[in-house]
Amino acid sequence: MPASAASASPIDEAAALPAALPDVHSVLAHPRGVRRLFQSERKRMRDTIRALIAPDPRLGPVAVALSEHHTEPQLAVVALRANLRALLREASRTDLRSPHAVLRSREASEAEVQITLAALLAALHIDTGIATADGHPLALVTVDGEWALAGPRHAQPGRIEPLIPNSLPRQIETVPVPPSKAEAETAPRCAWMSEFVL
Repeated sequence: MPASAASASPIDEAAALPAALPDVHSVLAHPRGVRRLFQSERKRMRDTIRALIAPDPRLGPVAVALSEHHTEPQLAVVALRANLRALLREASRTDLRSPHAVLRSREASEAEVQITLAALLAALHIDTGIATADGHPLALVTVDGEWALAGPRHAQPGRIEPLIPNSLPRQIETVPVPPSKAEAETAPRCAWMSEFVL
């Protein structure tokens, strides 16, 4: 087979796509005057993050490549979170950039990884959200109608507080890796077919 026919890894496939993404800056409409003074920090954070994780069809090709073209939500989440971490180098930043900027730079803080993970899952038409634990954002996703953490927790064990949506179940788990199917040995269904088995 020609070398061009060899399938690329999900990371190689996705690495070429962010270069085509436009330079997006999150522009948020802030309330003016007295209303802005009384707006809580949590409300401001919710508005900022809601704009960053909004479904963006331009992120679709990157999300499909990193999810290894899985259509089942659980498999897509597991593949996307593993491949996204392999794609991005760790950086120590304090500000939150748009997922476009994160993917183009190929480096991210842990908070940016969580926001980008939620944005990519939203691009796959999966319901996403954000919670916080000790002030650190955590990507949320709905699988089989239930909210779950899209990735493992990176913060110290503590209370998970909902941000988007406003409420979550008391107990929330990480989307698990589905068990691998045991390879079954194939055998002829009819006894006379065994003569033709090499």
